[in-house]
Amino acid sequence: MKRFNIYIMMLFTAGLFFSCDKVEEPYLINKGPVGSGGGETGKRVILVEEFTGHRCTNCPEAAIELANLKAQYGEQMLIIAVHAGFFAMPLGEFTADYRTDAGNTINDFFGVAANPSGMVSRTEFDGSRVLGKDEWQSAIESLLDDDAMAEIALESSYNNDTREAEVSAEVEVLNPESADYKFCLVVIEDDIESPQSNNNPDVGDTPTIHDWHHKHVLRGAVNGTWGESFDAASGATTRTYTFEIAEDWNADNCAFVAYIYRDDTKEVIHAAEIHVNE
Repeated sequence: MKRFNIYIMMLFTAGLFFSCDKVEEPYLINKGPVGSGGGETGKRVILVEEFTGHRCTNCPEAAIELANLKAQYGEQMLIIAVHAGFFAMPLGEFTADYRTDAGNTINDFFGVAANPSGMVSRTEFDGSRVLGKDEWQSAIESLLDDDAMAEIALESSYNNDTREAEVSAEVEVLNPESADYKFCLVVIEDDIESPQSNNNPDVGDTPTIHDWHHKHVLRGAVNGTWGESFDAASGATTRTYTFEIAEDWNADNCAFVAYIYRDDTKEVIHAAEIHVNE
């Protein structure tokens, strides 16, 4: 079991202000800092929202599938693990509560009825946004060659004494359509160790893996569950936020995930991630 945890860790070790300064090419497609010219260019970054719970017996196998996909696609794929619904409720030895108001709202809005399941950039595939784990790879691969439709550049600073983080995001929709776009910023935490139900002995102990490492756990929404509207037609916009990291979170394992989506379809057109104390 220890070897499995090490394996997963190795896979993953691989207030508000505005301005209208134009982002210089090449566009920052993933991480900041703003204006550095770094990061991947040209391609869409895909956001996978995994719906899970610590009492879901099939979820460890799904987490391994996501770990493999992340190792394969690297920084072109980002993950948020949303703990919501029946199997995320604390019960018995599962005392942790990883549910959030934002996660509960998203889970209910998209009608998530089972775990594990997930959305790939909130895009519809054969009429459904919520997909089973065996559908994730084909959905991701169908978007990999898409040119970037937006730019997000991030920079973050963190004060260890106050536990306050400040994050700036420079965002631009490259060829905006006549649609409303929203920018959303959330906080996730990695490597949280607590029990996880499991029914697959090839994955780990059954019926419970007591030293499971929960990955990409949604901890909160910085600018609201659905984010904020911005004027996509006016070019680049810079927004700066402050957020206090809770005492029981490990700041070294926390990151900001930012994404832009169309409000009419809810499709995520681009995403980016930066560690809180980067």
